[in-house]
Amino acid sequence: MRKILFFIILFIFCQKKDTFENDKELVNQILKENKEMISIYSFLEKRPIDFSYSSFLLPSDTTYQNQKVFEKIAHLLSFYRLSYDTSSFDSLRFFIENKDTFCEITHLDSNRHTIAIIQYDSLWQIFFNDIGVLESIKKINYGIKEYEKIYPIRAKKRIIFKKQSGKYQFYKISPTNSFFPNLDTAPEIDFINLKNKFSITIDSGFFKNFFSLEELPNFSINDSITIEIKIKKDSLKDYLVFLHYSNQRVLFKRNNNIFYLKIKLNKKGINYLTIEILSPQTLFYFKEKFIYHLYQIPVFIE
Repeated sequence: MRKILFFIILFIFCQKKDTFENDKELVNQILKENKEMISIYSFLEKRPIDFSYSSFLLPSDTTYQNQKVFEKIAHLLSFYRLSYDTSSFDSLRFFIENKDTFCEITHLDSNRHTIAIIQYDSLWQIFFNDIGVLESIKKINYGIKEYEKIYPIRAKKRIIFKKQSGKYQFYKISPTNSFFPNLDTAPEIDFINLKNKFSITIDSGFFKNFFSLEELPNFSINDSITIEIKIKKDSLKDYLVFLHYSNQRVLFKRNNNIFYLKIKLNKKGINYLTIEILSPQTLFYFKEKFIYHLYQIPVFIE
């Protein structure tokens, strides 16, 4: 009797193991098919993109900073990013909520060396005397020059797939919130409005959760939406705010402390609107760190 019971248990265990391995393969296949959408750093340009932008001198630029000649970029031509030492890891957890119907995935992306290549053709030179008093300011024009900054990207997404009729489908998905070098230094969003026929307001708490498809901001293909963003602190700084969507990088316009743009939605299914906020030090100052805050907002387009 014990021998029969042992074989029954072994048979059930083997069936369960086979089911698990099969389901694991199905989930990994979906992850592979949606790699570009799920990857956190897939928005990186990897090629030069024209970006004509002039900077102006701030009061802090003409304050002595322990160097007799202080330099700041006056006009940018472009910037783009290359990535090295990238890795990703998917942690799969089955048998949640309702036996083997669901699979939760924690997707972790790590890019230790993102290289920002910044091209410019002119810069400000601010001269100080031996006791730190401002002497003169010059604007120097060049041909095309470039410099590099290296910084990391590390963040995670959480996804739940639901098994229906033998196939796994997206069921819940999380936003992404990533920053460097730390939350206190990186610019932070107060709220985001997505406006179409209706308005959806997203606050910072949104980025701590994950949502079913029914809870995601929902739009129709070819809808035009207006995105408005307010930054929490230091709103008078000359932040640069970009939207990365459908292989485009679009600069937000600014009206006082509100950044805004209008974009047409052209990809069906789950998509991420990637919002990138860069501090002015990031692009215009040679010796400052690359400071950013990255938000990826999932939307569903039908």
